[in-house]
Amino acid sequence: MNTSKSIISFLSLIFTFGIINAQNEENLRLIDWQPKSQMVVKETYVVYPKFPVIDIHNHLGDLNRAHEYLEEMDKAGVWMNISLDGSSAGDVYRQHLDAALAASNERLKIFFRPDFSKIDEPDFGKREAARLEAAVKMGVRGLKINKALGLTHKDKSGKLIPVDDPRIDPIWAKCGELGIPVLIHVSDPAAFHAGPIDRFN
Repeated sequence: MNTSKSIISFLSLIFTFGIINAQNEENLRLIDWQPKSQMVVKETYVVYPKFPVIDIHNHLGDLNRAHEYLEEMDKAGVWMNISLDGSSAGDVYRQHLDAALAASNERLKIFFRPDFSKIDEPDFGKREAARLEAAVKMGVRGLKINKALGLTHKDKSGKLIPVDDPRIDPIWAKCGELGIPVLIHVSDPAAFHAGPIDRFN
């Protein structure tokens, strides 16, 4: 008889707990949900890379701070850094090259960025290709085309400049001739070009 009472009491407790638990679940708001992981796995903390790291995509901007960058690179185990801010406009690439070489002959490399604001000028492509060749002889290691080409850069007619615009062809040809890498943003999603920017896009 005592066993039967114990079983009934136990079942009653489970049933009551279930109702309370269900009520709690119904009242639980997503904003209050703070799950705690119960997975037990081995944790491995990687605090330093096993091999030297080359950061091939960085925008270092002000290379007057190159020595600070080198200190941070040392802390993170980064051996070499590629700065993509070597703009042709205003000969910025020359300033960046000078600062990079003054800080380290090996660890900071500069990529050249063409000045598409001059695309309507006669022989734009040939002149930018010549500037690129001169830059490579000075120490530039590649070409960078940022996402503005095809997205925001326009010529004097008001049309967006496509990546395959024939006025740019001499630059691509020069990259092949020099055997340098090209970093480029292409094939952006249709949403970048369709309709207004709002809560739906």
